[in-house]
Amino acid sequence: MTDQIRQGDVVWADMSPTGGHEQGGHRPHLVLSDERLHAARRIVIAVPLTSRERPWPTRVRLAAGSYAVAEQPLTMSVNRIAKVERTGHDTTAAVQVINRLIAPAPSKSAPLAGP
Repeated sequence: MTDQIRQGDVVWADMSPTGGHEQGGHRPHLVLSDERLHAARRIVIAVPLTSRERPWPTRVRLAAGSYAVAEQPLTMSVNRIAKVERTGHDTTAAVQVINRLIAPAPSKSAPLAGP
């Protein structure tokens, strides 16, 4: 199955069990990782998808009624994946949100701008 999963695809996976505010159950995810990772490690990096629009900067609109939950990136085994939808979504916006979320905070002692 790993040769069928590409960056930008939507995969359906069963994410149970979960904890806290994690998205659970059988649900769609947007694949962010590259095919080389899928083949070499048999894992996928993805974000859950939802139909609920929220006014949060971490929600990325993919299409009408489809939003990437970019604040919840996860790594899953390809064994969890039941279905692959070849969508070819552009993952750039979701990856940019994740990069902003995980970027180191500026040091309180370091200046924000150079001289």
